[in-house]
Amino acid sequence: MKKLLYSLFAVLALSCTFVSCSDDNDDAPAPAGNPAEAAAATYSGTWTVVLDTDTVTTPGTVVLSAGDTAFVANVAVDVEPVKMKVGSSMSTISLKASEVTNIAFAGNANSFAFSNVGATLGNFSGRITDGNANMIFSTQQRVGRKRYTFNYTFEGIRQ
Repeated sequence: MKKLLYSLFAVLALSCTFVSCSDDNDDAPAPAGNPAEAAAATYSGTWTVVLDTDTVTTPGTVVLSAGDTAFVANVAVDVEPVKMKVGSSMSTISLKASEVTNIAFAGNANSFAFSNVGATLGNFSGRITDGNANMIFSTQQRVGRKRYTFNYTFEGIRQ
């Protein structure tokens, strides 16, 4: 019985030595150039602003411009004023801010990913694919004497 088990393990071990994965040479090379210059544009669309259980949408823009070095861009957000319930009353909320962001190609020459931790926008990230832009961040804003955390989401297209 032991001879049979040893023989079985020997055959199993030998068969495993000849098994391998396929060759993964199908990865396309990274696009050449600066992704900040390729993605630079104004993206117009809709901002969704969420505070607690209140959700509103408003038009706005995200503007990306190339920074001073490769793989660095400036991002400017413009959220049109919108009324929403803050605390126990209605308030007008708007946001105009700009930050520096890291940007890279995300798969091909028409896809980009950007993110950073900024002073105004906090921890933000976004993605651009074939001219469609998405961005998300949370930031604290003062309304009256209190600070509230607003969650922002953007969906837009390249102009």
